[in-house]
Amino acid sequence: IIFLRVNLQCCEECPTRAEKKLQKLHGVLAVSMDTLHDLVLLSGTLDPQVVVKKFAKWGKRAVLLSPVEDPTHAWACIWSPKS
Repeated sequence: IIFLRVNLQCCEECPTRAEKKLQKLHGVLAVSMDTLHDLVLLSGTLDPQVVVKKFAKWGKRAVLLSPVEDPTHAWACIWSPKS
């Protein structure tokens, strides 16, 4: 699982275009996006640096947050209810 921060709010079409391009990459099994928080989650068998370079080629800066073993830990800070 690859977890990235990418600004996809430049236009309405950007998230859809990015998702379509990511799904075409060899080794991608699933793509999830949280455009409100600029987060992209990919699962599959691809190299995280390849994804970062692809975003750069598309004119986007992607920050690799982490390849994670358990995605619930990565999402916990975003989705946990406020106390």
